[in-house]
Amino acid sequence: MTAVTEIRLPQFGMGMQEGTIITWFKREGDHVAAGDVVAEIEAEKVTEELVSTGGGVLQRILVPEGETVAVNELLAVIGPAGAAEDQRDATEEEPRAVAAADPVPDRPAPATAGGGSRRQVTPRARRRAADLGVDLGSVVGTGPGGRVTEDDVTAAAAAGA
Repeated sequence: MTAVTEIRLPQFGMGMQEGTIITWFKREGDHVAAGDVVAEIEAEKVTEELVSTGGGVLQRILVPEGETVAVNELLAVIGPAGAAEDQRDATEEEPRAVAAADPVPDRPAPATAGGGSRRQVTPRARRRAADLGVDLGSVVGTGPGGRVTEDDVTAAAAAGA
């Protein structure tokens, strides 16, 4: 029998205090193998893929896309195939509700299987673009590797992009 695997927000760097769930690549009920990429996480200085350390079925996603959480917070639970939903630990937090009216900021599309590159945007730039109503697709990134920074978004807003 497969053990329960807790997926927690890892600390990608020494100064990392929190991260934002950008995309869940797996959905509740999907089979997950050890080593599968289950989500994309964005921190202040990095965007990383979250890899599962265990296999089974993704039973619960506790933190929805777009939400920012502290390092080491429980994000999801992977359990054995066929495990009953009611076998959850009573001390676990209930899943957070995603309000349908909450706008989700524009996000770059994930990399394609054909080797395309993923557009990187810092969390501050993403928030600033949402505040200013700037389309991130029209912003040219000047950061390392073409990453879109907060200054890039501010400059695009000033230029009327």
